[in-house]
Amino acid sequence: MTIVVPTLNSAATLNATLMSLTAAPGIRVIVADSFSTDDTLAICRRWDVEAISVPAGNMYRAINAGLRMATTEWIAYVNSDDCIFPSSYTKMLEAARRSDAAVVYGSTDYVDAGGRFIFSFRAARGETAARILRAGAMPFCQPAAIFRRSMFEALNGFDEKYRLAGDFDFFCRAALNGFGFQRFSGRPVVAFRVHEGLGATHPEWHRQEKDLIHERLQLKPTAADRVAVLGWSISNTIPYLARILRSRDLFGRFSLQRSSGVPAESDE
Repeated sequence: MTIVVPTLNSAATLNATLMSLTAAPGIRVIVADSFSTDDTLAICRRWDVEAISVPAGNMYRAINAGLRMATTEWIAYVNSDDCIFPSSYTKMLEAARRSDAAVVYGSTDYVDAGGRFIFSFRAARGETAARILRAGAMPFCQPAAIFRRSMFEALNGFDEKYRLAGDFDFFCRAALNGFGFQRFSGRPVVAFRVHEGLGATHPEWHRQEKDLIHERLQLKPTAADRVAVLGWSISNTIPYLARILRSRDLFGRFSLQRSSGVPAESDE
């Protein structure tokens, strides 16, 4: 399996990301770096991972460059500030090899900028993934997904016209072209870091790009598609409440139970 990590001055978080990836056996890690000026490349050497240089300006250009170097059947990319939980890829690959699906994905634990657990979020069932995408939502968190290289090649990779919504476009095109999706039903597979990134500082860019994707791909959600989104949202009612309570610091001295098996954060 091949994992690409796009980087640009990512030294503050890259150690943890590469540690989580190199801990898994049989994983080839390629860092696609956009000429970082901090210690990003020194960290790559420390973890003995490949690093290629890609001009800055578009994250998906770096991701495509890295993934086109892959020779394995299954590939993926993760952000330089996210972490894969131990044995997650091993278990997902086992499930993928027993499946005809082209995309296999799991659920996600969300953490804050300091890596502290916030809440868990359950991915949608595989049979509803295409419906949820047509309705304008992502049925899983992108770093929690692996996909076949043949699908990546058939779709000509990620569309580099986008700055933020290339993932949504990629998986929408996969669904529209009849590629299958399957949910890995085990514990969350990735810790996704929530912080003030490009999407948070420019939310209008994401809205504009998603509107453009709907127009270009002619996404027309049906009533059944909207029902699928509603059902998925209801299944995540408890995580939604946990997120609200957590963000408002209403838990006091109580702690949240991590579904990943890592000790929960405590106020003590």
